[in-house]
Amino acid sequence: MKHIYDVEVLPLPAPSAVSSLPTEERAKVLDLLFEPSTQLHTLSVPLLHSETFSTYPDLIAAVGAQLSALADSPSTSDAKWLEDILSSHPRLGAKKVESEQSAAEQAQLKGSAEEAAALQKLNEEYEVKFPGLRYVVFVNGRSRQEVMKDMRTRIDGGDLSGERIAAIRAMSTQEVTIPKHTVLVFFARPVSDNNNKHDDEDFEECLLASS
Repeated sequence: MKHIYDVEVLPLPAPSAVSSLPTEERAKVLDLLFEPSTQLHTLSVPLLHSETFSTYPDLIAAVGAQLSALADSPSTSDAKWLEDILSSHPRLGAKKVESEQSAAEQAQLKGSAEEAAALQKLNEEYEVKFPGLRYVVFVNGRSRQEVMKDMRTRIDGGDLSGERIAAIRAMSTQEVTIPKHTVLVFFARPVSDNNNKHDDEDFEECLLASS
């Protein structure tokens, strides 16, 4: 199957320097890589101090592992903590967003007023179906129609645990570029659109690092 590859650039300090940054600066790194979230700061700012990462994919994977641990936990408080982190992601189609990453994603979803209204309705339906969550997907070149089809599939699927996992995967999908050290994460997606189901086979990830 043929694929097209997409990348995104974010300005960040060298990953090996993150552990020596002040607490506030480590929180800003998390804000750039994920979304501004007090709960994520509490969870992962200490990790970024206690461990030194040679690449950003390693750092992102470590934070992703923390989120996955919350998803696997039987504790209701852990589930609530995770939902608070995941819901920090803005609704697709929102006019006001906090992070540069989300602003870039939202810019890819421009469409007609009718499409905007339909997207808002799907967002509301999703949040009723999955209380405490927001629909999160790695947009990366997908059209508004493709995203809306994916939303409908996931709403109809009704898999709460699967939605948490999908949100973690989407929030952990990054490409980062920094002075004298570049890490590119290439995301492959099928050119053909034989089906609209969103699953692990829809994307394959390849990490390349250069310095």
